[in-house]
Amino acid sequence: MNWRSLLHTYDVHILVCSWLADPYNFSKFRACVSDYSNTESSSSSVSDLREQEDRKLFDSIAQQYAKKDQVLSSKIARKYQLMRVVEPLIGSEAPAGCLLEIGCGSAASAGFLKDFYLHYIGIDHSAQMIEVAKSLNQGNKAVRFIHANAREKFKLDTRVDVVLAVGVLHHIIELDQVFSALKECVVPDAHFYALEPSAANPIVQGLRSIRARVDSGYSADQIYFKDSELRELLHRNGLSSIEIIPQGFFTPPFAQVVIDPQLVSVPLAKLAVCLDQIIDKYCCKLFSPLSWNYCIRARFPK
Repeated sequence: MNWRSLLHTYDVHILVCSWLADPYNFSKFRACVSDYSNTESSSSSVSDLREQEDRKLFDSIAQQYAKKDQVLSSKIARKYQLMRVVEPLIGSEAPAGCLLEIGCGSAASAGFLKDFYLHYIGIDHSAQMIEVAKSLNQGNKAVRFIHANAREKFKLDTRVDVVLAVGVLHHIIELDQVFSALKECVVPDAHFYALEPSAANPIVQGLRSIRARVDSGYSADQIYFKDSELRELLHRNGLSSIEIIPQGFFTPPFAQVVIDPQLVSVPLAKLAVCLDQIIDKYCCKLFSPLSWNYCIRARFPK
């Protein structure tokens, strides 16, 4: 993040310092943003500035980011993580009518899940990511893409049966606005599936902090969640049947970084998937403090 763009007023400086003092306390930071948004000390909100920086980053790394779903070692891990999140969808008797993915990125999900929906709509606030998604999904006639911000009300010509958000929520501050917009376009009792980084593992959090400092393609302003914060967020927005499942013990490093040489990393990625499958099936709760991510499943209001 370009902090100079945020430090243009004293009030914003105070807000950012309060965040830095406790960077992983999402509820506290969100409350600070809420308090700040009620003041008139700045012509643009922290959320807008943060999203501008995030959009610029993903515009600049769109092609590079898309490689994670194309290079085999990371593709293997990322596909497994996605399939773990949407297991109920895969196990259903019929495909979803319309699947909406917010923050779709390169829309690899459209390909991985092509047998489990009739129509796919991907939205992303990065214009370059949308162009990459269109390019990579040219042969799929069931997909379409919209350049839009998920927290702003967007119009669709059909009602949505499934909403998917893979690694998206921790990039957004005003999540209530996102869910408000989504509730306008889903069918009653629609499914919500998400994959989010967990804030529960301090070692993983330390590794993320280091990566933010050394990797220019890694967004440094992400806010990670605890289980309780996710549940409160979903309850507050009227979702029910909430499941939050620890996920990702060996696969996340392969999912997040393209590791060469592939001759070595592909077998290791496959081994990581096998190990995660065993943990996910037999002892997920036992290893929950060590997980990198959360699988989130819920239902929109009826």
